[in-house]
Amino acid sequence: MSLHLSIKSRIIGGFAIVLLLGAAVGGLAVVKMRGVSVQASDLATKAVPMVKAANQVERSSLLTMYNMRAYGLTFDPKYYDEGMTQLKAVNSALQDCRDLAQKENMDDLRQNAATAQENVDRYSKLVDQTAALAKSVADIRQHMNTVAQTYMDVCAQYLTSQEGQFAQEVKAGATAANLTSRFHKIQIAHEIVDLGNACRVANFKGQADRSGTTIEAALPNFDKIDSLLNELKGVTTDAASFKQIADCRTAGATYKQAMTELAAALAQAAQQDSDRNTVAAVVLAQAQKTAATGIDQTAQVANATMASLNAASVVVLSGLVGMAIIGTIIALVIVAGIVRGLSALVTRLKDIAQGEGDLTQRVDEARKDELGELGKWFNLFVSKIHDVIAEVSDSSREVASAATQIAASSEEMATGMKEQSTQVTQISSAIEEMSQSVVEVAKKSADAAGQAQDAGKKADEGGKVVNLTMGGMNG
Repeated sequence: MSLHLSIKSRIIGGFAIVLLLGAAVGGLAVVKMRGVSVQASDLATKAVPMVKAANQVERSSLLTMYNMRAYGLTFDPKYYDEGMTQLKAVNSALQDCRDLAQKENMDDLRQNAATAQENVDRYSKLVDQTAALAKSVADIRQHMNTVAQTYMDVCAQYLTSQEGQFAQEVKAGATAANLTSRFHKIQIAHEIVDLGNACRVANFKGQADRSGTTIEAALPNFDKIDSLLNELKGVTTDAASFKQIADCRTAGATYKQAMTELAAALAQAAQQDSDRNTVAAVVLAQAQKTAATGIDQTAQVANATMASLNAASVVVLSGLVGMAIIGTIIALVIVAGIVRGLSALVTRLKDIAQGEGDLTQRVDEARKDELGELGKWFNLFVSKIHDVIAEVSDSSREVASAATQIAASSEEMATGMKEQSTQVTQISSAIEEMSQSVVEVAKKSADAAGQAQDAGKKADEGGKVVNLTMGGMNG
């Protein structure tokens, strides 16, 4: 720092530089932290909400698939109701995605949400189709149960009729040929009933495992039933049996048609399940993609935030170290400047104090700071002391000359005083003699005074007598 600056200016300047450095470091830290704030804001307003919405889409989609798959297998309304509730949640979550994409201008999220919404709409249509198919299957089931029971009832009636006729013919002693023919009809009737039961078992099994194939595999039984009915018709002669065979054929055809419709409905339901799963898989894939993107962005933002925080920490620490170093250097420079000036002043004062008291020496007053000012006034102070001491020295010489003169006068005065002492001794003897005379005179005066006092007392007594005599006379 220039010596033309005052100590005050140096100190203030040094503090100002340190403060400026601190402000610069703080500014850099603020800039870095601003970046962290922006990244944290992106994390809070973009990445995390996107992940949350995508996870909600995925979660609700999975619950929708679960319930709708259960509904497709059982046609239980409770699964349908829960599935529709979760489907609404999917639509709501997708709306949140669209709103977030619109608000934050996120094109990828907007595109993913649009694709997912298209597939959700397709899924909703498939759900509606499944609901309609469920109603159709319920109607088919009810109708099939009715026609199956009718078929079994007609078959049972025919079998009961043939068994009754066989018993009557046995009692009546019918021929072996007639009994054999009747027994053959009973066997065919039993076979027809067994085939009907096989169809019913296949029907129940197909409904249980939701397999139209199982039901379709049992449909050829009706061809066998029709063939057996034709065989019965060929050996039947009475009109009542003909009618029962015709009723059985009609019931069998109706039962077959109902099973065919049910098999087709179950096959359609299976296809719808497959279509729903395919569409739902696309929705899930979009949701997972969006969630993964959000997680990646979250990780990127978190890493960038960590990097920014580390950079800010490095800036702050470096700035603090730099401030400490620069502040120390500035302090050392300022202190060195002050100490140099003080050391020079102390050295000069020491020389003056410990030497022969040479007051002609001067300190450096060329500095333009407080030490230069101090040197200037110190030099002035020493100069004045020098002048005073010079004057005192001159006065001392004059005093010494006067003292010599006074000493001579004193010697003369001592001689005179000696003569005066002799005279005083003589005077003292005379005074002593005079004192004795005065004492004697005083003694005599005292005697005279006593005598005078006695005379006065007597005079007073004589006066009192005269006064009393005068008073008596006056009286």
